[in-house]
Amino acid sequence: MLNYVVDPRLITPLIPAETEIDFENGETFLSVVGFLFLDTRLLGLPIPLHRDFEEVNLRFYVRRQSADTWRRGRKWESLKMTATGEAQMIPAGSHAEFIIEHYWGYTRVPSGCGEYRVEHPRWKVWNATDFEFNADVATLYGEQFAETLNQPARSAFIADGSPITVHRREIF
Repeated sequence: MLNYVVDPRLITPLIPAETEIDFENGETFLSVVGFLFLDTRLLGLPIPLHRDFEEVNLRFYVRRQSADTWRRGRKWESLKMTATGEAQMIPAGSHAEFIIEHYWGYTRVPSGCGEYRVEHPRWKVWNATDFEFNADVATLYGEQFAETLNQPARSAFIADGSPITVHRREIF
């Protein structure tokens, strides 16, 4: 990565909607980034003529104006969390393990129940030191959840995620 200080006026016309230039110590950067892709696959399948290739990107840095906020219709909603320190391994038998370490998922389908398996390495977590959830819960998830989700949360975690693999679901 070659990194250059750039006049923000040069990239302002190029920034995507709902983003803003991300400054570091008052400076804006432009980077030339080289990649070497090897054994590239899409959805697990090799793509002919696109397995091993080089790519050079020109990159500048922006951030969402509010990375923890979304809009439904004309209303803004948000989920915000902060944590400090280093992520920790999840202790065996802990509340965090119960919440985070699930590798099977189930979903309602017209013919009954769908089952799928999720594979990923064991994640590290931070306990959130501060958190906030602002949403119209009744219209987002249903009136039956409004009372519960408008109460203080019992716990709040930020997981240091990873790539995952979702294996085909079976219907039963």
